[in-house]
Amino acid sequence: MNLPLPLQFLAASLAVWLARGLQERVDYLRAENRLLREKLGAKRLQLTDAERRRLAMLGRRLGRKGLAAVATIASPETILGDVHLTVESRGRLHGTITRVGQLGQALAPASC
Repeated sequence: MNLPLPLQFLAASLAVWLARGLQERVDYLRAENRLLREKLGAKRLQLTDAERRRLAMLGRRLGRKGLAAVATIASPETILGDVHLTVESRGRLHGTITRVGQLGQALAPASC
């Protein structure tokens, strides 16, 4: 389906305008995060498993390069390394965890 040239121009202009607005928001949030991180100083943040899981799920969508551009409280490797929390929590939600080598056998959730 080919749009008439004026509509193509309008659609392209709208897309550029929306992208610019989103980029401005991202730039603001990056600056705000940097400022908050500077105020926090060298103190280490203690994140709960739920917070780490949330960052891991969102970080997985961005990928390592995307995280490198925006991550400020942990390295991309740390965030992506926490993806195992999402897998573990899914097993607990379903009430069973299967382990390699014991395929087909449902085990009770491991206590942490």
